[in-house]
Parts: sequence; C-alpha cells; structure tokens
Amino acid sequence: MTTRELVTELMRDNLNESNSGLARIAQQDERCTVSERQIRAMASSIRGGTTSSHMPNPAATSSVKNNLKTETITDNSKELSYKGTKSIQSLEEAIDFFKIDTDVWAVTSWTANSWDAGAKTNYQVKLKLNRIAGEVDPVKLESLFNAYDASVRKVKARKVKGSGTGVAVLSDFHIGAKVQDMMQTDDFSYDVVVDRLKQAATHINRLNYQKVEVAMLGDFIETFTGLNHMNSWQQLEYGGYGANVTIIAYNILRDFLAQIDNLATVHIVSGNHDRTTIKADIDSHGGVAQILAYMLEQTGLNIEFNHALLSKDIDGVQYIFTHNHLGLSKNDMVQTFWEYGVQGKYNVMLGGHWHSRRGKTQYKKIDDIHWDQANYRAISVAPIFTGNWYSESNGWSSTSGITILENNGDGRPNVFDFTLV
Repeated sequence: MTTRELVTELMRDNLNESNSGLARIAQQDERCTVSERQIRAMASSIRGGTTSSHMPNPAATSSVKNNLKTETITDNSKELSYKGTKSIQSLEEAIDFFKIDTDVWAVTSWTANSWDAGAKTNYQVKLKLNRIAGEVDPVKLESLFNAYDASVRKVKARKVKGSGTGVAVLSDFHIGAKVQDMMQTDDFSYDVVVDRLKQAATHINRLNYQKVEVAMLGDFIETFTGLNHMNSWQQLEYGGYGANVTIIAYNILRDFLAQIDNLATVHIVSGNHDRTTIKADIDSHGGVAQILAYMLEQTGLNIEFNHALLSKDIDGVQYIFTHNHLGLSKNDMVQTFWEYGVQGKYNVMLGGHWHSRRGKTQYKKIDDIHWDQANYRAISVAPIFTGNWYSESNGWSSTSGITILENNGDGRPNVFDFTLV
C-alpha cells in the first residue's frame, strides 16, 4: 500500500479529523513509513490544498497536470505511455484511461509502476498495441490472387510430334551442396546441377516421346537448416540453406522442366534431406519437397505430390515412386508390392537415396542392381549429386545419371540408363 492510499483510507474512516489529527493517527499505524509532516502534506493534497476535514471537489482533483503521450509507429501498431498523479495500477484501468477499442487493438505488452515523491505519488504506465486483423475483403483477396498469378513465370508447353510414353526418373539433387577438390568424387555446385539437368532434358527429348512423365524422387536440397548432418554446413554454397536454397531449387527445377517436350505430369516425393528441421522426427514429411511441389504447380505444371510414395499406372505399367529412406522400401519387397502395387500388372518400384545404382537389402548386404521377378522389379536409380567428403570417406562413390523407362509393348518396362557428366 502506498502512502497516498493509506492517507485516503484514514480520511474515509475519520471524516471529521483535521490534517494534523490524521497525521497523528497515521503515526500509530504500522503501515506508515513517513513523518507527520509528510502525512499532513499528503492529506492537504488529497483535499485539494485545504487544511479542513472536507473532501475535495471533483474539479480540484481533475486539475492535476498529466503527461500523456501517444506514439503511432505504423498503421498496425502503436505505443501509449502516461506519467502523472492519476492512479493506474491494472491493465483494465489502463485500457479505460486510454479509451482503447479492444475490438480494433490488442495489447501485446504493458508495464505499470508508482513511486512517492514527497507529498504525492506518481504513476507511470506503458502499453504496446497491435491492430487486430479484420475480415479479409473477398474482392480484395481475389484481386491479390489474380496479381500473384500474373506475376508467376508460367512454364510454356513444348509440343512436338512424337510417339509412345516415356517415364523419366531423377533423384537426389542436393541443391546447395558445394563439393570441390575431392580425390574420387566429382565437383558439385549450382552450375553443375543446371548443366546435368540440361543433359537430362536432352536425353529425354532425343527419344521423341508423344507423352513424357517425370518423377523426381526427393532430396531436392542438401539442407534447410545447415545441420541435417553435423558437418553439412561445411560443404554448402554461399547462402545454400533455408528459404534461399528453396527458392534457388525452385528456379532450377522449373527451368529444367520447361525444357522437356510433351511434358504431361511431374510426380514428386520427399527425401530425408528435404526436412525443414535438424531432426527427422520433427519434420518426417520433408516440408521443402511439398513447398517446391506447390510452387511448381503455380507455374501451370500438372503436379502430383506425396511425401512418402506415389503409385501410378502409366501406359500399362504400374510405377511406384518413393525416395527409399522409409521402411516401406527397406522391408520385404513382396509385402510392399502387394500393398502399393496392382495385381495383374507389372509393377516397378523406383527409388533413390543410396546415391548409387545399387541398393541394399534389409540384411545390410550389397545386392544386385535391382530386385527382378516375373511380375515386379525394384530399381535404385542414379543420383544427380554423386557425393561429398562424408560419402568418399566411407568408400562410396557413383556417377550421375537419369533413368528412362517405357512399355516394351508387352506390359513390361524397357529401362534406359543415361550417364550425366
């Protein structure tokens, strides 16, 4: 309790006492910590400068000079502050004092304090406000979307005469990685990715398909956080992480897809490097791949996306696209084909992840190039990115490539492997 509040209470309990009488009573109260002289002065101040026992009239108390300041920072935020003798000790009192419209403004922070200055008590309060977002005008919203659509660089369809359907499969782009001066591993950079994808588009177009389906099997970027692996940050392009590398990846992939003749659909799945977090259990879906899928769809491309797996009939062959880092591609292949394939068709599972044309079985032994049975096959496709210090130090290396498949006319796939340099 402040001195002013104590004196006010005593005045209410002792209506006929003079200021001197109140001072003597106050001295006997254990809550009083000031002298009789200060009590008399305080009582006089409260009564409007008189020494009588009468309470002040409203005009006398309202004549106290206040220092009120309102500072508008932007249209959507402002700060309010007050210093004076008016008691403001709660947020509700502050809102009432400043006449804040709580339907328009939200208080994001506030502070209040007080101190005795001789015979009076000073109060200070500060508030920060943010404008509450109102309902969006549907007409304005539509206008914004139209402006956005107009600003997006659309991919123009390249229509040429051709025959048959081709399925072009690429994986492990690792855009943002920077590799150089390794003993066994090729140099890698933004320019290398662009050049290899240009080669890939050339191989696709030379086959002169009437319809081209492209599957991109994840690991579009090296890292979003810079710490997918503890040493990821050591081999990155300048700014090759976060939103920056996502935008760069979008531009590279869009320009690659714009080079392909008779492009029909782009099938996209996520890889383990596409997560937006350090640990996989926080973003197990690979958010970057989903962002890229959305961005590419805005350019007018026909996009199909799933974070784990896509199963699609293309020209009479059932294709199963996945990255290969999830359990469904590491467990019993018969079970995976039964659950995600189509009985009565030839099923092909295509994945990346290993940065090699060879795969690994669940027993951790190196297997053949693919699992090949009478009615299904699992293929580990070549990567765009061939490795870094981590892979070379473990004895892993590969060449870059693209895999293209087509129906052989009997419902089974012909598989073409093109090496990229």
